Amino acid sequence: MVVKKSQPATHLVKDSRVEVCNNEDGFQGAWFPAKIIDSKPLISTTKKKRKSFSDSIKNSFSPTKAEVQYETLLSDDDPDKPLTEFVEMGQIRPVPLDNNVDMPFEPGDKVDTFHLETWWLGVMIKREEDEYTTGFMYPPDLLMLRWSELRSH
Repeated sequence: MVVKKSQPATHLVKDSRVEVCNNEDGFQGAWFPAKIIDSKPLISTTKKKRKSFSDSIKNSFSPTKAEVQYETLLSDDDPDKPLTEFVEMGQIRPVPLDNNVDMPFEPGDKVDTFHLETWWLGVMIKREEDEYTTGFMYPPDLLMLRWSELRSH
């Protein structure tokens, strides 16, 4: 039986626009806009040796990291340059399709909201003309946002 090495997901190809999840304090569930600079499978640097079938299976599904460049975060070393870093594939998702064209949001709808240059998961609570009151769990807050700052979750 031949075991193929896993390939990076199609949204992990160079120059793809993605969003990167950050679970640090105060940023739980936040998704930062970014683009893929390079994707690199994690490859063992040890000399090849005979491996068991179960080792081959485990290694064929080893995690992948990708180098990303953030659209809205700046480097600590040079604040004129965007931040770049390697992140685990599980922290990266493709940019969701713009599926809320002409779609009104109703109270109780889960929405992604663009606030402070980041996408946050929220729940639409109330609508008044073009302003939407949206509630958040992380961090706990209520915000008035415009329709253009919302998308379906």
